[in-house]
Amino acid sequence: MGNGLWVVHKEMPNPLVALTIHIKGGSSVEQPEEIGSAHFLEHMVFKAGEKFPSEELISGLIEQEGAMPNAYTSHDRICFYALTQSNVELMFDILSDCIIRPLFKADDISTELGRVLQEIAEDDDDPKEVHARLFSRMIWGRHPYGESITGTAEQVSSLTRDTFLNYHAKYFVPRNMVLSVAGGIKSEKVFELAFKYFGDGFERPYGRAILPSVDFSYVPDRKLFLRENDLKQLKCTMGTLPAEWIRSQKGFEKSRVTATLLGVILGGGTSSRLFSKVSSQKGLVYYIQAGASVYENAGNFRIDFGADPVNVVPAVAMIFDELDSILINGITEKELQKAKNIYKTSVATHLESALNIAFAGGSAEMHGLDLHTSEEFFDSYVDPVTVIDIMAAAKDLLPKSKFYLAALGKVADNAKALESMLS
Repeated sequence: MGNGLWVVHKEMPNPLVALTIHIKGGSSVEQPEEIGSAHFLEHMVFKAGEKFPSEELISGLIEQEGAMPNAYTSHDRICFYALTQSNVELMFDILSDCIIRPLFKADDISTELGRVLQEIAEDDDDPKEVHARLFSRMIWGRHPYGESITGTAEQVSSLTRDTFLNYHAKYFVPRNMVLSVAGGIKSEKVFELAFKYFGDGFERPYGRAILPSVDFSYVPDRKLFLRENDLKQLKCTMGTLPAEWIRSQKGFEKSRVTATLLGVILGGGTSSRLFSKVSSQKGLVYYIQAGASVYENAGNFRIDFGADPVNVVPAVAMIFDELDSILINGITEKELQKAKNIYKTSVATHLESALNIAFAGGSAEMHGLDLHTSEEFFDSYVDPVTVIDIMAAAKDLLPKSKFYLAALGKVADNAKALESMLS
């Protein structure tokens, strides 16, 4: 559009219409004194806008149409969305008002702080979330990807209305936003509504957010990060440091897919190497999976599993044995084809829904990636991956020296053995 807003649309034979608005930046662009502000602001947007000045009015109108609104904040974006089968224009009207003209009323901020604090407390009580934060801090250090998206209770309690106004003014601007729509609606109607609700009068000076670069020279001060917790099962993640070639940017599509396929071969199903050996044959773990975590500027490879404390050392030993087996003996064409089939099915299934297609379209445009159909993506970036490509990725990612381990649970008795294995 003329104001810089990007519009993506995919018509589908579907009675539902998914409307998504992506704002680039998320928590990764926060300053140290702003940690938690992007997530808190996400909560505030649906509280009140100039035309729809109360949460009760907003939720009542949306739910009267049977629509499903929601939002989320990640390290690289804030996304607002609505899924509806009727009155699409009303969804455009409400979302545009709340996103472009939020009121950030003092009473609403005070009330919503209580809800945000409850969410932070719930995360602090959730072993999966605590473990995820432990691993992220280990791998990313002080980079924003290593920080909590929600922030701490102390951090969010210090945020003010001015914090939200400043973030909103800088990042909620047309050139930093993508409107992505999918479902049973014609392109002509999408653009008509986009110009009406996100075009006229919506002009702001800032451009597309630049996400923070990654310091690839960063090395943690130790290989093993342990946190004692009274859990019956250890939650463990073995992971590599960030790699520049695993990133969500144009030109890195095939390399990113290659890392993903390596993860499928290792831990992408019940017949995968690690699940078969460590879980099915030996019963050392309840679950085990492998794959790549990908951001715009970098990504890393990880292996996640849960194990009884008495099994964690033999489980890690067996994992390393299997990684060595790939490095020494390689993989087969049959293994690679199976991994491609599994990955293709996963992608195709994910993209059956209007909402997921709208998410995918918005994400691609936000990161400057080309928009593809499933078939085009498979033909361009999945099918061309060879055994040679997989082995090149394996040689970069799978050596024992590349791995760090974070574990949450009753870890004290295993600390020395694990440290010795990682050294």
